Amino acid sequence: MSTTTDVPSTLRGAGATASDRLVRWLPALVPAQVVMALWVPVQLTVEGSATSTVVAVAVANQLLLLLRALPVLALLSWPLARLRPQRWALGTVGTLWAVFLMFQAFLERYYLTSRVPLGADIYAYNLGEIRTTTGGTWASISVIDHLGIWLPVIVLAMGLWWRSRTVPPSIRPLLLPGLQMIGIVTWALPLAPGARGLESEAARTVATSKTAYFISDSIRWWLAKRDLRQQMLPREEGDAPVDSSVSPADAPDTLSPAPTWSPTAAPVWSPTAAPVDTGATGDA
Repeated sequence: MSTTTDVPSTLRGAGATASDRLVRWLPALVPAQVVMALWVPVQLTVEGSATSTVVAVAVANQLLLLLRALPVLALLSWPLARLRPQRWALGTVGTLWAVFLMFQAFLERYYLTSRVPLGADIYAYNLGEIRTTTGGTWASISVIDHLGIWLPVIVLAMGLWWRSRTVPPSIRPLLLPGLQMIGIVTWALPLAPGARGLESEAARTVATSKTAYFISDSIRWWLAKRDLRQQMLPREEGDAPVDSSVSPADAPDTLSPAPTWSPTAAPVWSPTAAPVDTGATGDA
């Protein structure tokens, strides 16, 4: 009888402990993500340029972004969650998740300043231009902006503190891998579900997660650059001659940055299309 009882605890090991911790702590990210998601839409609602419907769609899409980011977040958090004692694991995982929230806040702040989401156009800039572009985002930061950046981190810290002190429930070992698989599958959905039904281009842009857009537009741009390099490689004998006026080394410079953002475009995996469709996948 004692042997049967001891087997589960023996099989758990450090890996299972890390999985249990992550599943127990992940709910703390949800309210923090909601607070971050409300920052820009609520300000625009006060200005009169957004409605409650836009706010609701924006929050839903930010929660969808959290689910989409879960596979990478879990992968990066796994070795940190294995640390002992638990307070070291909690502190390092919490720091990683706080950086994730602040990165989203930066992209939202950039949009609030420029009213254009940051995408693959950043790869056409040199270091000085990037500093100018990003520096302008923080040039006129206000108390409300600081609140929008740090309040999600505070909510996350409080949630992690509370979740770390709750009695650990019985967690199924396949729960975390299952959530990761769901997160991967959600990238097959439109970039911003529900945004197509909004009344204007500006409203659709507000309702789109700027982080999801940045990631998807970056993937599209890098795929296009890869295809351009392949087209410029020397061909086999007998093929049409290659234009010698442009060398393969010049490929990154000859690729134009991402086109002006549009909520009606092809899926993220299409390397030659404009950014991702926010409508139904079949309409792309």
